[in-house]
Amino acid sequence: MDKRLSTLLMLLLLWTIGLPGSARGAETKEVSFDGGPAGGTYLVFAEGLAELLNRKMPAVRITVNPSGGSIANLIRLDTGKIDMALASASDIELGKRGRLKEYSVSFTGVRAVARLFDEYAHLAVLENSSIRTLADLKGKRVAVGTRGSGTFAAARRFFRSVGMWEEIKPEYASFDLVVKDFLSGQVEAVWQIVGYPSASLKEICRHTSLRFIDLSKAADGSDFYTEHPYYSPGTIPAGAYSCVDAEAETFRDQAVWVASKKVKDQIVFEALSHIFSAKGLKEMQTVHPTGRELDPDKAARDLAVPLHPGAKRYWESRQ
Repeated sequence: MDKRLSTLLMLLLLWTIGLPGSARGAETKEVSFDGGPAGGTYLVFAEGLAELLNRKMPAVRITVNPSGGSIANLIRLDTGKIDMALASASDIELGKRGRLKEYSVSFTGVRAVARLFDEYAHLAVLENSSIRTLADLKGKRVAVGTRGSGTFAAARRFFRSVGMWEEIKPEYASFDLVVKDFLSGQVEAVWQIVGYPSASLKEICRHTSLRFIDLSKAADGSDFYTEHPYYSPGTIPAGAYSCVDAEAETFRDQAVWVASKKVKDQIVFEALSHIFSAKGLKEMQTVHPTGRELDPDKAARDLAVPLHPGAKRYWESRQ
């Protein structure tokens, strides 16, 4: 009887050890992911990405947080406060080169996972606004995003290059708050650099019609592209927003998925395997229109920081 009881207890122990989530089994790995400001493309995209991965990777739980934006994300990533984030290619490159002087960072802890989609500079005014050109912004209140965001950084770079930064009155409003400020007349123009369509500009379109100011002429006529070679000309097509009839000539940056160098290689490898699978790419197209831009043939090219080892293994496996 004692022998049979001992055998039963041993079998029960072995069975328990093999149970998922048991004390001896694999524990769920928590991964923190900084998206971006509420009302912006980063947060929507990050939440969709996390939702897909949380279903496909049961041993991992990705939690997406709203954040101050690109530069804020990179600082938190570099200092080990988060595991993953989205950031602008321009901010990554400048930080790596030590040219984000006010932030005193070099991003030595940041690793690239994948290049994702283009971000377009938007400068929106009311359709019936008297503001027709950049020169008309003199003395006007312009919402330029929150300090620490890629939107704010791009605004300052652009307006300084074209000699307008001292001429405007910058308002540091987040994407979600700018809707109320713009509709109430507290700001007269809205600046964003995002993958279109921006959620906050779409919300404004529900109430009124907009017009985008051409940015290409000023950029071409200045040293903007020479001073900032990570930007390139781009076009926001007509119909990208329901309340804007015409296309807009502008410039663009690129959004990059980044991770801390401390994140386990296998997590990054598996995450990429799911997102860039045929099913993953199709699902990401339903998250946001920028999902259509995910291109595995370009995702690992021309990145300012080294690839994460897990990403390097994944991209090499596709060759």
